[in-house]
Amino acid sequence: AGDLTITSVVEVQNLEVEDGASITVQDGSTLIVGGDIFNDGSITVEDGGSLITSDGEYLIGTEITAIRRTTFNETTGQYSVVGSPMTEATTDILGASALVYAYDEAGTEKFVEMDAGSDMTPGVGYFSAYTGDSNGDVVFVGTPNTGNIVVDLSYSSADAEDGFNLVANPYLAAIDLDMLASENADIDGNFYIWDDNNPGCSLSA
Repeated sequence: AGDLTITSVVEVQNLEVEDGASITVQDGSTLIVGGDIFNDGSITVEDGGSLITSDGEYLIGTEITAIRRTTFNETTGQYSVVGSPMTEATTDILGASALVYAYDEAGTEKFVEMDAGSDMTPGVGYFSAYTGDSNGDVVFVGTPNTGNIVVDLSYSSADAEDGFNLVANPYLAAIDLDMLASENADIDGNFYIWDDNNPGCSLSA
């Protein structure tokens, strides 16, 4: 009924947030809900926080807010990789000045500029510059993704510039890359993480 800030791991069965109340899941903290979420107040999952749900109705009532913090903002304009944790989001959420590109593994031009208002497909990563607010924060509001998210990957040739796919975590919780690989037999190779804090914006294994 009041305001609650989660700073560790909290596990509940059903969760009800009353009108005017709020829950904030901070960076490095986790909220685990085994049943239903009834949200008439506000639930915010900060960058680095996790919300894990199980078998219940994931969300009844007000939408959830999720913050994704990019290193580079509207001033610096360098590129981050952003994916949507929500069932519905468009590229407009990345900022009015954002330059957004999808990645086409099989195409001659690998980077394909997205139009304003283009849908962001859950599980797909997008390169974006001039992203977020003055802090580089991207604020998603909606119904978070749950269940299996399927992303079609491609491997057009063994050419050095082919074979890479740009994917993003579609959930409001961390995922285990070892488990992701073991559950998908067709993944045969390395995962690379985009390091947008590197001056050269390099990939790191």
